[in-house]
This record gives sequence, C-alpha cells and structure tokens, in this order.
Amino acid sequence: MKSDTLKLQTGTSLQLQFEKREEERLGSRVIGYSPGKSILVTTPKQEDHTILVRLDQKVTVRFFSNTAACAFETKVINVCTHPYPYLHLAIPKNVTTGEVRKARRVSSKLPASFNNRTSNGGRKTGIITDISTSGIRLTSDEGMGNKGDTVDIRTTIELEHLSRLLITEGVIRSKSLNSADSNTYIYGMEFKELLDEDFLLIYGYIHAQITENSSS
Repeated sequence: MKSDTLKLQTGTSLQLQFEKREEERLGSRVIGYSPGKSILVTTPKQEDHTILVRLDQKVTVRFFSNTAACAFETKVINVCTHPYPYLHLAIPKNVTTGEVRKARRVSSKLPASFNNRTSNGGRKTGIITDISTSGIRLTSDEGMGNKGDTVDIRTTIELEHLSRLLITEGVIRSKSLNSADSNTYIYGMEFKELLDEDFLLIYGYIHAQITENSSS
C-alpha cells in the first residue's frame, strides 16, 4: 500500500519496535497526523518510565486497520518532551498489509470472571478454554446466563513482557452441559466489539501460542 493512502486516525493503537530494541514491542497511540509531513505518537513507557528515544532512530510500526494487520518502517524525526512526551515519525514510503483471519482459534487456560449484564446476576468465574479474535469458549460450574445475553468479560493476558487486563463484552451464542463433567457448563461467546488495542492483544496472544506450539 502506498503511503499516500495511509490514514491513521487519532487514538489508533500502535506497537513500536525500535532499532537495537528489536526484542520489544512497545505500546503507543496516534495523537496526530499531518499528510506528507509526520505522524505524532505518544512516547512508549516501560515500567511507568518513558523510554529514551534518539533522533533518527529507526522504528517498525504495527497496527490494525479494520481486519488488516499493517506495518511500516520509518524513523524518529523529532523527540518532544513538552507538554508531554511524544514523537514525530517520518511518513513511510510504503505500508505492508495482510488480512487477519478472525476465526483463528487456539486452546487456552485463562482464568476469567464474568457478569451477565442482561440479568445482572453478579460476577461469576470460569476458565477460557479457547480464544480467537471473534470470541471465546469457556467452562464454568456457575450459571452464566442464556443464549443472547450480554456478558462482561475480564481476564488477564500475558504476552512477552506485557501483562494486561482484558475487559470487553460478549454475547452468549451457545450453552451446553459438559459431557466430561456434568457439574459444569460449556459456553460459546462472541465478542460484541473489540477495541483496536484489545484486538491487537488477542491477536498477539494467538500468534504467540501458535509459534510456541509449532516449536515444541
């Protein structure tokens, strides 16, 4: 994709991978965009401290646009510290894109809590046994609700150096008694609408699990 078609919206979540720090993908956000001039992004933090960034330092930028995973190479053309830390990135020459398979699913054992917003039945617990960017399957010995109910979902996802609480909403699409344990239920939930940063987090987790399983 040509850079002149790049339209980054303010607030878009990014992952930045800096030269000489290639093992780290640091979270950032678009705060401004001037076509043909520069992209303004927040300076990443690590352990609550703003990282040190050099002028002309090369950086790989990754983000999602609708269902496409996008990436481009650029460099830092200005480092600003006031009124808050942010960076000017050069407009890239090209942007690579690839369609994301939303239905790609991996097994998991993620402890989670849930609250049925339809019936307001209080917070329950369960285990997410598989996850995709479309939804989850979970087991629980507590009643989560019925098909069509909207449920608040909370779980912690660990990815490389990142540990983040995922908070989102899903809709119960299926409910069945667990044939392996008659005291538990199996639920299928579809995510209602994921924020870009949550989509990125789940996609990264899925990719990491696939990579780990293929190398074991």
